[in-house]
Amino acid sequence: MGRSQCPVCYAALESRAVTPCFICGGWDGAAEQMGKAEFREYQLAAGQSIVLCNACELEEFMVQNGWGYRLGLGARLPVNALSWKETIEKPQIRQDKFCPTCRLRLVFIKLISTVIPSPDTRD
Repeated sequence: MGRSQCPVCYAALESRAVTPCFICGGWDGAAEQMGKAEFREYQLAAGQSIVLCNACELEEFMVQNGWGYRLGLGARLPVNALSWKETIEKPQIRQDKFCPTCRLRLVFIKLISTVIPSPDTRD
């Protein structure tokens, strides 16, 4: 956890307790609400892994304009582009960096950078 600035907006990253969900895991109150969620690990077509809670799976990968659509997964419904790997049976609270400006965990910011081409590399 050596990075101190967000690679997207350059705001100072915070270290905080997070749930396994790559998207909402660092949001305020997420750790306290973790017992109500189910977590699943998926693999994207390009090989990256992503962990989602049941709420983010629905809101971000089945609802238009969610992260699934923004990642450009190539499926009519982005959730269909996810390959289920496993259900996280005993989810744990962990530490991760979090950008309070972007409202994203560093693990998800890194995934975004590998999936969404930068403006310099787009055709």
